[in-house]
Amino acid sequence: MKKITTVLDHLIRVVIILATAGMLGVICLQIFCRFILNDALSWPEEAARFLMIWSLFLAGGYALKDREHIGLTFFANRLPERIRAFMTVILHLFIIGFLCVVVIGGCQEVISLMPLKTGALRISRAVPYLIMPISGVFYIAVSARLLIEDLRLIIKDNPGVRSK
Repeated sequence: MKKITTVLDHLIRVVIILATAGMLGVICLQIFCRFILNDALSWPEEAARFLMIWSLFLAGGYALKDREHIGLTFFANRLPERIRAFMTVILHLFIIGFLCVVVIGGCQEVISLMPLKTGALRISRAVPYLIMPISGVFYIAVSARLLIEDLRLIIKDNPGVRSK
C-alpha cells in the first residue's frame, strides 16, 4: 500500500509540474508571437486556462495530503485536544461527503459536455471538466487516509478504547 501511495504521489507531482510548465510555455509562446512576430495565436489563452485548472485542482489535493491546506484554526486551537481531534474527524467525514457529491456531479457534467467542442483548441469540453471527478477521487482518498490517521490517534490516546 505504501508503494502504491508513493507511486501515485510521484505521478501526481509530475502531472502538476508538467501542467504548470506547459502553462508557462504556452504563455511565453503567446507573448513571443504577439509582440515579436506581431501575430497572436488563438489557442494559448484557452490552453493556459485549462492547464492552470488541472494543476490547481491536483495541487490542492497534494497540499491536503500533507495537511498544508489553509485552515481557520483560531477557535480550534483554543479547544481541548480531545475535542479538537473529534472535530477533525467530523470535518473529514463532511469533506468526504461533499467530495462524493463533487465526483458524481463532475461525472454527470463530463458526460453532458462530451459532444461539445472548446472554442480555440477544438477539443471536447469534457477534457477540462474531467479534473473534477479525478481530483475528487484523489481528495477522497487523501481525506480517508487522514481520517484513519486521526482515528488511530484518538484510539491510541484513549486507554478505555481497545482495538481488536
